[in-house]
Amino acid sequence: MSTIFVIGAGPKIGLQVPKLFVSKGFTSVGLASRSKTSLEALGASFPQGTKVGLADGTDAGDEESLVRGLDLLQQRLGKPDVVVYNASSLSVPHKALKEMTANEFEQHLRITLTGAFVTGQWAAKHLNSNGQIPPAVLFTGGGLGHQPRQNYAGLAAGKAGLINLTKAFQGEHPDIHWSVVTVAGLVDKGNEFYSSEVIAQEYWNLYTQKKSDWQVEVVH
Repeated sequence: MSTIFVIGAGPKIGLQVPKLFVSKGFTSVGLASRSKTSLEALGASFPQGTKVGLADGTDAGDEESLVRGLDLLQQRLGKPDVVVYNASSLSVPHKALKEMTANEFEQHLRITLTGAFVTGQWAAKHLNSNGQIPPAVLFTGGGLGHQPRQNYAGLAAGKAGLINLTKAFQGEHPDIHWSVVTVAGLVDKGNEFYSSEVIAQEYWNLYTQKKSDWQVEVVH
């Protein structure tokens, strides 16, 4: 029995990744996001027999809320083998740097970067270390982390920091596979290469990599 948690569960990558893992034999899925209605719909999309735990009201930009959501999923499903952090600050206003307030910039970082830090810190303490495959923490990155665009500097700063954070976690916890899936295109906008189903395969590939081949980032 294997378990995957997804923080920032949604209708695209945040759904297709756990669906793929279930198709590969995972039996339990934990989903966390702010919307109860959205989570219930996502949870109902898994095959019969899948054990699904929901943590609605989980705010990735709030440390207490995020830890509470992760703890709740563990109480319902046990220790996870894989944790995916898929939250981003797309809901925060995107502005030119000269027009952005410090609070707005910090909001981007709280959701995209600090939330990833909190999740990684929690995962390092709670992941199942007794599985046949080493546990993994996989972050959803973005092409903006390598090349920012006008009006998206806040999100880009968080995504850039995510790569560095992942490397730091890998250095401190070498028995856990830490990696970023950098998505360098628009998801589910007509280009098959950037469909969420295709991108989900990158997460599975990272999880099943031999330790000698571990990568801290894959650019898709």
